[in-house]
Amino acid sequence: MSAESKEDGGNTAHADRIAQLVRAERLAVLYDMTLAPTAMGALFCGVAAWWLWPHLPQALLLGWLGARVLISVLRCLDVLHYRRRRPALGADAPWMQRYLLLLALDALSWGVMGWTFRSPDLPELDGIILASMVGLGAISLFSLGFIWRAHLLFASLAFAPLLLHHL
Repeated sequence: MSAESKEDGGNTAHADRIAQLVRAERLAVLYDMTLAPTAMGALFCGVAAWWLWPHLPQALLLGWLGARVLISVLRCLDVLHYRRRRPALGADAPWMQRYLLLLALDALSWGVMGWTFRSPDLPELDGIILASMVGLGAISLFSLGFIWRAHLLFASLAFAPLLLHHL
């Protein structure tokens, strides 16, 4: 027991343990809520690519779809790895960092849609892309909203390219 813990009757150590438990549980819930939105996002990308096929360059669509599927697979593999390994209490920082890195890549790949999937010949396409991005932001709020750091990272990176395009 540290000198500080002895002075306060062990309350500091107890509070530190509770904080570790809360961090570990929040990370576990974050990982638990990742598979379904990630898989559905990958399916949506397939539908979006199919719908946009006659309107945009196929190489662009295939490149984006390939990147989205790769990132989705990496995120799902990370979830399965987390479920098998479950980090020890207090060892969750590397898992959170990896989660946020993969989340950032995911968000940037969505942001590419807002930046590149526009066509001056089809102004209604911009409205559909915007509606898709708004829906993406709403879904991310449900799955990431309890950890604002994660949600703000995702929303900022996903919406920044669209915002920059329209400024």
